[in-house]
Amino acid sequence: MQGLLNAGHSVFAMNMLGCGTNDDLIVGTYGNLAIGYYVAAAVEAMNYWDVTGEFNEYDMVGLSGGGWTTEILAALDPRVTTSFADAGSMPGIAFIDPFSGFPAEYTLSSYYGIAGFLDHYIMDSYGSGRTHIQILNYNDDCCFGPAEWGPTLQGYYGETWDQYVANYANNIAAALTAISPSSYQLIVDMVATQHQISTYAQSLILSTLGGSSSSPAPSARNRQLTRTSRFR
Repeated sequence: MQGLLNAGHSVFAMNMLGCGTNDDLIVGTYGNLAIGYYVAAAVEAMNYWDVTGEFNEYDMVGLSGGGWTTEILAALDPRVTTSFADAGSMPGIAFIDPFSGFPAEYTLSSYYGIAGFLDHYIMDSYGSGRTHIQILNYNDDCCFGPAEWGPTLQGYYGETWDQYVANYANNIAAALTAISPSSYQLIVDMVATQHQISTYAQSLILSTLGGSSSSPAPSARNRQLTRTSRFR
């Protein structure tokens, strides 16, 4: 956030409802309506700015549950122009034991039965001037990296983490060939050492949105290690 401010951007920062600690209660109480509560603050903020005319572009960055919120909001509200979801989700694992213990907003079957995560990524990417950048941390110590994938999911899908990620990225690419305009990037961040927005990701966000990072830029070796797929 400080890097964005230093680069001259305005920042509206928000936490998830209950800072992500009351997911089962929220979803259990409100069901499908709970999705609306998770994105309501950002939607109301954009509604206000539409009236005041303070900004001509809305972009969104999120980590973990914030990445999930970014993917949901950008799919449902096309006013979000460029969206960055860092370690926010991965399709096809939240309903598989023992991963069914995911936070409740990840496993609302009545909602995802209409549009799953792959659908959300495609909706995030669709529209003139819109881009969705999904970042997965290869060395993530929490979520959506190879360490979590392990033998259980590899046995279930018959694929390594790398193969699975490459395959669903290819599926998105195939879908987007029929949808124009659209822009989607999947980046495997080899710089991150844990569940974080790395210095590389910070530089990527700032260079994409305009501005420079106060954090050191990743080395040439790290840039080469970062796997990128871009589809237009």
